[in-house]
Amino acid sequence: MKSKLLAFWQARNEREKKILVFCGLFLLAVFLYAYVWQPGEQARTRLRELLPQLRLNDARMHEQAREIRLLRKSVPAPGQPADLKKNIDASATRHKLRDRINVLTVDAAGRAHISIDAIAFDDWIRWLDALQREDRLRLESSHIVMLSDPGMVKVEATVAVTGNS
Repeated sequence: MKSKLLAFWQARNEREKKILVFCGLFLLAVFLYAYVWQPGEQARTRLRELLPQLRLNDARMHEQAREIRLLRKSVPAPGQPADLKKNIDASATRHKLRDRINVLTVDAAGRAHISIDAIAFDDWIRWLDALQREDRLRLESSHIVMLSDPGMVKVEATVAVTGNS
C-alpha cells in the first residue's frame, strides 16, 4: 500500500502535487472547522446561556444548606428509648391504631421494632407519615406482606429517631 502511494505521488508532476497538497489542506481545514471548531462554538454559546442559571442554582443551594444547618441546630436531641416507646404508643393511640400493634419493643440502640398482624395499607402509610413529621422518626426497614383481605397488610418495621444511625 505504501509503495503504491509513493509510486502514485512520484508519477505526478509539480503542478498536480501542489493541487493535491492544496486539496488535502483544504479538506483538513474543512474537517477541523466542521468537527472541532463549530461544535466547540456551539457548546460555548450554550454554556454562556446556562451559566447565569447555574450560578443562581448554586446560590440557592448554598442558602438552602445554610437553612438546613440552622434547622438541624434547632431540632431537640433524641430522647431515651423509653421515651421513644411512649411517643410511638401515644401516636398510635392518637391515630386509633394502638390495639392493632402486636409487638412494640425498643432496643439499646434506640430503634423501635413494630409488628402489626393486620392493618389497612393506607392507615399504615398515614401513621408512618405522622411518625416522620410529628415525632421525627425515620423508617429504617420494613417488611410488608399483603393479606387476603383487600387493602390489608401485615407489617414488620423498624423506626429510629432522626439522627441516630
